[in-house]
Amino acid sequence: GATPAQTAPYGPLSWSALVRPGSWSAGTDIGCGAARDNDLAVIALGKNGQGQFVGDLVGYMSYGWNNYSFVTSPKTGNLHTSAVSTLGYPFLMDGGAIMQRTDGPTYTTSVCSAGQLWQGSNFTGGSSGGPWAVNFSGRNAALAGGAVPGTASVIAVVGVTSWGSSDPNLPKDNYSSQFRQNNRYPLGDYGG
Repeated sequence: GATPAQTAPYGPLSWSALVRPGSWSAGTDIGCGAARDNDLAVIALGKNGQGQFVGDLVGYMSYGWNNYSFVTSPKTGNLHTSAVSTLGYPFLMDGGAIMQRTDGPTYTTSVCSAGQLWQGSNFTGGSSGGPWAVNFSGRNAALAGGAVPGTASVIAVVGVTSWGSSDPNLPKDNYSSQFRQNNRYPLGDYGG
């Protein structure tokens, strides 16, 4: 029989699948420690009995790949950077019972040759798997003075919390694998 999570409020699911890069699951991905090139996964859910995806009922968040919405500027030392909102349930904040949000600049980097996104954040254990979203907002702003939306204005998930500092008394670092094609995941159907 279906579990309560499968039936309420969306109805029984026709299927679900875990999709992840084979290089990560086989342990052949590059990197060291927790920093890996392709530490990401997606749970794909099927339609309910009425032919609807969960997103048809609650809404969708897009995803961006190959460093969507990251730009370079002399103001940031020509580093690839983006304003990113991270969401998660870090245990050291309210015992992990309440979703937390942190916003700040995020940079592309590499750790032991693994492509990573880095953000200074006070998130700790429990926030793993939480989305890193660019262009995150509650509503579209009313622009004035000739301002126009940027060319990458779609709210998109560009990473998920993978690893970071666990000691709340040390500098706060959080990392995500970059959602991108690479030598170990060249045919990743990002955007397909």
